[in-house]
Amino acid sequence: MTQKQSSSRPSHEDAWAAKAAELAEFHARQGRFPNSKDGSIYSWIIIQRRLASPGRAAALDSRLPGWRGVKHFAGQWEAALDRAEAFVAANGRLPRHKAADTDERSLGNWINVQRYAITPEREAILDRSIPSWRTYQAMRPWEDSLGAVADFANVTGDFPHQTSADAETRRLAHWLKDQRMGCSPERSAALDESVPGWRGKHPGHRSWDQSLAGVAAFFAVEGHLPLAPRTAGPEEKRLRGWLTDQKLRASAGQRARLDALFPGWAEPLYSWDERFESVKAFHAANGRLPRPNDTGDARVLGKWVSSQRQTESERIRAAFDAEFPGWCRTLEEQWSTALDSLTAVVASSGRLPNPKTDDASGASGRWLQKQRKHATAERVKRLDAAVPGWRGTPRKRLAA
Repeated sequence: MTQKQSSSRPSHEDAWAAKAAELAEFHARQGRFPNSKDGSIYSWIIIQRRLASPGRAAALDSRLPGWRGVKHFAGQWEAALDRAEAFVAANGRLPRHKAADTDERSLGNWINVQRYAITPEREAILDRSIPSWRTYQAMRPWEDSLGAVADFANVTGDFPHQTSADAETRRLAHWLKDQRMGCSPERSAALDESVPGWRGKHPGHRSWDQSLAGVAAFFAVEGHLPLAPRTAGPEEKRLRGWLTDQKLRASAGQRARLDALFPGWAEPLYSWDERFESVKAFHAANGRLPRPNDTGDARVLGKWVSSQRQTESERIRAAFDAEFPGWCRTLEEQWSTALDSLTAVVASSGRLPNPKTDDASGASGRWLQKQRKHATAERVKRLDAAVPGWRGTPRKRLAA
């Protein structure tokens, strides 16, 4: 490929705009956003939901409202609520989740799901729209179950067991198990006050204060916060996981206590400059950038490099461009470059490259072996046009 042809490739911004247009076309054609069965466009929208810059997110908001998924699923919830409310008004009862009718069964299952996993805002909406939604199968408000467990513990001196012969005791035991698996800081505090020891004896059932004390003890001995490297023991890994979790779950009061004990605890473990220096060292040692499918520390660096490709920061792009020309090429651009190399090798030698050599010809040969197994239909067409006979054996001389 000539220099003129190479410079005609779309820029990173053009490639993004093309994908956004593809998404818009898909939505217009299908009337929905892509799911996991729709190939690369689904992967692209997932990446945008996680990593899109404010400018790109705003562009998608303007062109495709609901692309983030949250509004889309919220609309589904509202629609299900409307159907359930209409069913109750027409039939004078809640829909049954074991009904023979498909629509009623679907609504019954939906209401069951709300009883186990719902936000306080939606709980209030259901209370107003369908006041009886909790009563089916004797479901109770969270506070009622808390009071029942507290009463059980005060009377028996023990916690309810899942193997009890009494159905209500079993229900309380399962409810308590659900709280141990995960509940809000506010509910954990209410349980700590009403049912001391509710977390049980399992080593993972520690209070917030116990985990904080564990981090403080680690810091006093080691002089740093737990890092959880590959060589770390189970306790350091657990403490690092807990500390990371606090960035999302800690209340304002808990954050204040962490800030007082460990200033900067919520900051990244490594600065951008430190990561960049690690990438430079990896490149110097291996002759390439780290990839997300590498292992160990290289995998971490590979994921970080991939995240940098989504940024619009001119400073970051300039630093990478200066140190690693071509670092931001898309997978399609990388494939095209490999095809160009193969074409040049064939043109100079008159034969397909031997994958067993250690030079550039060998690299093209190994790449060609992968294409014989995994090339898509579109790439097969491009290979046929550029290198007729590419399916042959490595040493087969091509026809003049």
